[in-house]
Formats: sequence, C-alpha cells, structure tokens
Amino acid sequence: MDKHFLLVALLAAGCQSVPPGAVEAVEPTTMVTPAAAWTETSGSGAPVIEAFWTAFQSPTLDAWVAEGLTASPTLAIAARRVEAAAASLEAAAGADLPKVQASLNSSRSRLNFVGFPIPGSSGVLTTQSSSHALSLGVSWELDLWGRLASAERGAAASLDAQSLDLVAARQSLAAQIAKASFALAEAHAAKAFASEAFDVAQDLLRDAERRLANGTGKSEDTLSAEAAVAAARANRTAAARREGLLAPPLALLMGRSAGRGASLQPAELDALTRELTDTRLGPAPAAGLPADLLARRPDLAALEARVRAAQAGAEVARAALFPAISLTGNVGTSGSELKQLVDGDFQVWSLGANILAPIFNGGQLRAAEDRAVADRDAALFAFAQGALVAFTEVDTALTNESLLTKQLAELGTWRNKLAESEALVARKNSRGSAPAAAVLIARSARINADVARLATHRESLTNRIDLYLALGGGFQAN
Repeated sequence: MDKHFLLVALLAAGCQSVPPGAVEAVEPTTMVTPAAAWTETSGSGAPVIEAFWTAFQSPTLDAWVAEGLTASPTLAIAARRVEAAAASLEAAAGADLPKVQASLNSSRSRLNFVGFPIPGSSGVLTTQSSSHALSLGVSWELDLWGRLASAERGAAASLDAQSLDLVAARQSLAAQIAKASFALAEAHAAKAFASEAFDVAQDLLRDAERRLANGTGKSEDTLSAEAAVAAARANRTAAARREGLLAPPLALLMGRSAGRGASLQPAELDALTRELTDTRLGPAPAAGLPADLLARRPDLAALEARVRAAQAGAEVARAALFPAISLTGNVGTSGSELKQLVDGDFQVWSLGANILAPIFNGGQLRAAEDRAVADRDAALFAFAQGALVAFTEVDTALTNESLLTKQLAELGTWRNKLAESEALVARKNSRGSAPAAAVLIARSARINADVARLATHRESLTNRIDLYLALGGGFQAN
C-alpha cells in the first residue's frame, strides 16, 4: 500500500497542471503601435556604441565618466539590488525542491507515583527514564498547479528587471556627467569671453574719455561707455558665478567630495574646455525603425521584465485558490541509550501526505488574485507609457539634431563674417582711416557671436547625448 502511495505521488509531482481559469498572459509589445518611420532621418551613421561618451574624443571627459562609473554610490545601490534579486531567485528555486532536515533529541525525566507507597518505605515511589532520538525528515510540496514554478519565474523576471535597471543607471550617469561637462566647459569658455568683452568695454570708455578731453567727444558717449563697462563687469561676475555653480554638482556625479582640493582642478577644466569647444561632431548614429527601439532600450526591457514578474504573481495568486499537496517522510532511530541510535533494531519511520484546500476565507484569496491581475495590467500600461516616451525622445532628438546642425552652421557663417569685418576695420584703423572705437565695436559684435555659437555648440553636444541615450543599446536582451 505504501509503495503504491509513493508511486502515485511521484507521478503527480511530475505532471504539473494548470489551474482552471488560468490568468492569460498578454504580450507587452501589443500595447503600442510604433510609427512607420521617424520624422527626421539620422543619415547613415554607425550604431550606438555602449561607451557613447567616447564619440566626443575628449580624454578628460572619458576619465571623468570612468571615475563616476567606478565611484558612484548610486550605481553601488543598483548593484546591490541586483544581488538581492539574485538571492530571491535562488530562494524561489529552492522552494520547489524537497526539504531535508536532521534532528537529534535527548531527554531525561523523573516520574513520581503518588499514592503508591512501598511497605517499609517512607518516601514516594519514583522512576527515572532517558530517551534519545535521531531522525532524518523529508517534506516535499507537489507543485500540481504551478504555484512554485510561477514564483520562480517571477523572481527570475525581477532579477532581469534589476539587472536592466543597473544598465540604464550606468547609461544615465554617464549621460549626466557628459551633459554637466558640456555645460561646465561652456561656462568656462563664456567666462573668458566675458573677460574679453570687459576689456573691450574699458577700451571704449578710455577712447570716449580721450575724445571728450580733446573736445571731439560728447559727455553722453562717455556716460554710455561707463554704463557698458558696468554691464560688462556684471556679466563677467555672472559668468564666474555660473561656472562656480556648475562644478560641485559635476563633482558629485563623479563621486568626489566638495571643498578645496577635492573638487575639480583648474587644469582639468582648462583641458576639458579645449577638448570640447574644438570638437566636431561626427554623423548621427543610425536610429533604425521605431519598432526596433522596443528591443534596444534597457529601461523598456526592464519594464517588459516587470510585466513578466507581475504575470507570474497573478499566476501564483490563481494557484493559491486550489488545493496544496505535500508529502512527508521521516526515518531514524529511538532508544533509551545513546548507543541504540546506531542500532538498526531501534529504527523507526513514518510516511504521510497532506492536502490543504481553501474552503472559506472571506474572499481573501479571490481578492488577492484580482489585485495581482490589476498589478499585471498596471505593469502593461507602464510599458506602453514608457514606449511612448521613448518614441518621443528619439523623434525629438532627431529633429533637434537636424535643426541644431543647421543653426550651428548659420551661426558659424555669422561669426566668420563679423571676424572678417573686425579684421577689415582693424586694418583701416592701422592706416588711420577708421577710428579705434569702430575696431572695438566690431570686436564686441564678434564676441557676442562667439558666445551665441558656443551656447548652440553646447546644445548640439547635449542633444547628441540625448539621442544616444534615447536609442539605448549596450546590453544583451533576454
């Protein structure tokens, strides 16, 4: 009878069933309909590389990003979450295996027989006994409805999601460091232009004062020049302040402390500014088709993994509505002396099965299933929302790429014409056919063009980072 019981149980364990009315899975990609093409094309550029920041050919930027990826506490937190998810998967995988436990018990007791005196004895009759037991127990829950298997799939999907979150966090941190570096380089160069503009304003004031002194100038011209000097001085201070405000957040992204000697060094900043203000962007990366984006973005892949985890959670909740069957077994020895624990004549064993079926629980299990299905549906809509945002980010970055390239070229033409005009006026001034004020005015106009072009160049670099980040890549999809 026992053999037949074990045979049936083992066969049942090998034939996992699906609970009636199982939760139907929904493919996340069916929640969105990508467009046929992007608004703007990206040309014939190469695919996005994982280390996208190296495309700017700035050794200083490369070093700063590497430092941030190594020292950032934010990434360390994300990495520990991956480890925690891996431990949860290991625990879920172990739940489907038999549990084996060993125990050793030893006790000694005394029993008093009150009311049974022995003739000639004045005391109470007592007896003492010893008991020792050594046993090995096995328990195994038969996963008839796939509850344990679904829990393991959910843990595996959660591990995938956390791993992809780490990839996305690395990409985001690298992008933040790059953008902050671009802004700081712009501010550092703008501070130099502000100092040059201040020098020009002072030269104009001296020229106005000289002309006023020799009777060829006007007092209003001198007052206007003094106002220009005051404005240039304020602009120079503002430029220095902007640079000072941008440096600490960048150092924080890199994992550096604030304060003298620990933050960014002047030599680093000078090198970064030279490298980034002179850089020429290569062709934009190939964007591919909108539908391809769903498999390229680590954040979208993480959202898809969370849909799988939520689906598994719904399946676990559904399986909880049905009976759970467990097998138990115990073998060991028991005796009054320790030496009897290794004697086969004192062997004991037991074998049993347990069926636990929910009958009435106030609707808690059904409510838990409804909640799990709602969580799965919320995960599906989160994926859909994430996909729509991703499509918008790529399309916006591609459009900006085209317009910024055009704007930068136009600003370059404007700046070059002003530089030619400045050189022409300077030559005329050297021959005495143009006043010094005309040279200074032309120089001031050229400086303004340099500042405008510098700002647009930074926008162009930042948009290229946005495009790299929007296109994703740098990970292996499961």
